[in-house]
Amino acid sequence: MTDALPAGTVFESASMGGTFAAGTVSWNIAEIAAGGEATLTLVLGIPANTAAGTVIRNVAVANSADDPDGPKENAPDPDNDVTVDTAATLAIAKTTATPNVVVGETFTYTITVTNNGPSDAQQVVVTDALPAGVSFVSADNGGSLDNGVVSWTVGTLAAGASVNLSLEVRLAADLANARR
Repeated sequence: MTDALPAGTVFESASMGGTFAAGTVSWNIAEIAAGGEATLTLVLGIPANTAAGTVIRNVAVANSADDPDGPKENAPDPDNDVTVDTAATLAIAKTTATPNVVVGETFTYTITVTNNGPSDAQQVVVTDALPAGVSFVSADNGGSLDNGVVSWTVGTLAAGASVNLSLEVRLAADLANARR
């Protein structure tokens, strides 16, 4: 019995002494009685960067020297397809190195977004509403201001990766004794 790994999968284990080499798992089963069956289990992993909606389809081949018709390949069955769902847990922190600012001065917020996985986060967009009493000066990494909200399009953030975004603002002149 052989089973070529479907594209986009990674071998993890095989039951009943299955061995993995060159993208294929092979089992040598000494004998199956007439009318009998053998159940084989193949465990595959899906890489973290696999896109949501990817369909994994698997076809196995059984071969016996006693079968005059040669190898038998199971027909692909959509009921046995696996559709990849992604799951990414994002964490966000906003800090500033200058907690005390004089009125009219600029200061910078740093926003750190971390993908704790297990999958890559797709189509990541970060938004930050400006607090009262500050005005927008600039943002790095393509950040833009619209109606008091700064937005960054991060795109894909790999599992385990982080991105730092900077936002420079000015403390409004009418905020006496303000602390941000």
